Amino acid sequence: MFNAYFQQLDSLLFQSRHLWQIQPFHHQDILWQNISVQVDAKRGQLEPQITLAQALDQLSDKQLLELQQDVHKLANWLTPWFPEAPLLITLNQQLLPSNPSTKPNLKQANKLSTPIQTLPIESAELKRFAQGIPGRKWQQMRYFSLQFNQMMIHVDNLSTVSAQDFTKTQDQPVDKTTQVLEWCAGKGHLGRLIAFEQQLGGQESWDKPSQDKPSENKQSYQITSLEWQQSLCEKGQQQAEKYQLPQNFIHDDAFSEAAGQLLTEDTHAIALHACGDLHCQLIYHVSQQKAKSVLIAPCCYHLIRSERYYPLSKQAQQSDIQLSKQDLKIPLQETVTGGQRIGNLRDIELHWRMAFDELQREQQQCNQYQPLPTLPKNLLTGEFKYFIHWAVENRQLNIAVDKLNLDLYLEKGQQRVQQIRRMELVQHLFRRPLELWLILDRAMALEETGFHVELTEFCQKSLTPRNILIKAYRP
Repeated sequence: MFNAYFQQLDSLLFQSRHLWQIQPFHHQDILWQNISVQVDAKRGQLEPQITLAQALDQLSDKQLLELQQDVHKLANWLTPWFPEAPLLITLNQQLLPSNPSTKPNLKQANKLSTPIQTLPIESAELKRFAQGIPGRKWQQMRYFSLQFNQMMIHVDNLSTVSAQDFTKTQDQPVDKTTQVLEWCAGKGHLGRLIAFEQQLGGQESWDKPSQDKPSENKQSYQITSLEWQQSLCEKGQQQAEKYQLPQNFIHDDAFSEAAGQLLTEDTHAIALHACGDLHCQLIYHVSQQKAKSVLIAPCCYHLIRSERYYPLSKQAQQSDIQLSKQDLKIPLQETVTGGQRIGNLRDIELHWRMAFDELQREQQQCNQYQPLPTLPKNLLTGEFKYFIHWAVENRQLNIAVDKLNLDLYLEKGQQRVQQIRRMELVQHLFRRPLELWLILDRAMALEETGFHVELTEFCQKSLTPRNILIKAYRP
């Protein structure tokens, strides 16, 4: 059971919520002015008490970057103010060991968490098949497909053993068609890859020395891809027909009653980076419809219909932690996508947004953060004054922009950015633990309805920070 892990993690997150349940954009000064410790000096004497806010303010940009890039260093650095910081890292490693030498504590969790596996060499057929699919997305799909095929072999072998308990007459291989539902499929790239690999013979789907081997039964997949955008359904169907694959698209809303009816007792459901309520809805459906198995790589936890998060499992429903949509964005702060240009634009946008906030606070004589909606990206390649004109107009403020010294607000905005980066640094320690809290809630909800659940990192973080996979099947 995952309950013991969840209880420990839940307790740590609740005790430390003053460190992560914050909105740095809303504050003009670094928080935690009153969190003090005594730090041992090199000569063995005690330095005067230093607050966490002071320590953050004293970090150089180089030190800040080093801590941002190494969560272990960050945990050690925060220990004087948060002694349990290393324990959070330990819990992460116990649940999701990415190093083969790190063995999960199976006495505490009913799961199998395996190290990330190496992909088979990509065949010429697969290389041609991958044309038009972005590189990172393609690699994510291959890792996901590897996990899916290996679980299918395992589930199929379990079914074969179970059947042999009743009959000893299985001398001939049995032709089997396995129903697979691809949830929130987009163009159906993942389902199409799974069907294509099966067409090639499925030889890339298992590792001979260590994995279950396929049974003698001949298994084929019928892929049903659910997607709410008609244009994506049409494009996906064209690709499936091009390769003559058993994949059919259904244009429907994942929240509809009809979507749930696509699941039966023999269905295997898959969802690669289905957002927020969409993958939660799938968990609800597989629990209600008694689906055979489900593989989910969750994403975008904050995309929910309610204003706050309502836990799925009975255990998490008893927690004292209350999560807003803003809190659910914390695990998403880590990004690896985009190049240098995208990163530069993000920095410019944060700088200019904070400069505008300083301007509007001063001009309106208020001390309240003024949020801005998503802005046209072409504004970021122009001059700051045009951005300010847009922001003032958008917020319908009576401010004479042309009479202001905008360079002054750019300078104040840069100071705010430095403070925000330092407050976000503290939040960084809690990104993965908070995500694991959400993942465990989903895993426990599936366990409560009879699934055997496993957790694993299905690919490297360099491909996607959302690399946690929930694998569940009915024994």
